[in-house]
Amino acid sequence: MEVANGVINDTLRYPAWNPVLFRTKAGKLFLFYKVGPNPREWWGMKMASSNNGKSWGKPERLPDGMLGPIKNKPFQLEDGDILPYQHRKRR
Repeated sequence: MEVANGVINDTLRYPAWNPVLFRTKAGKLFLFYKVGPNPREWWGMKMASSNNGKSWGKPERLPDGMLGPIKNKPFQLEDGDILPYQHRKRR
C-alpha cells in the first residue's frame, strides 16, 4: 500500500526520502519522512494512523527547520514528548 508519495500537485512530484515508522506508547503510529528534489532542499513530513496503519491521516509538513527523525527511531519521554527532532539551519 502506498502511504507517502511526494506528490505536490497535478504536475509536480518529488521523491519521498528516509521513512521512519514509530509507534507511541499509546499505540498511535507515525510515519516521518522527507520530501524534496534532493537532501539539501528537502523538508520534514509526518502522517499518523490510529488503527495500526489500515488508514492514515493527511500528510502534514513539519515546521521549517524541523526535519523529524532521519534514520533512527525517536525516543518517547515519560510525559509523552517524542525526541529527537533533527534541526537543520537553512543557509
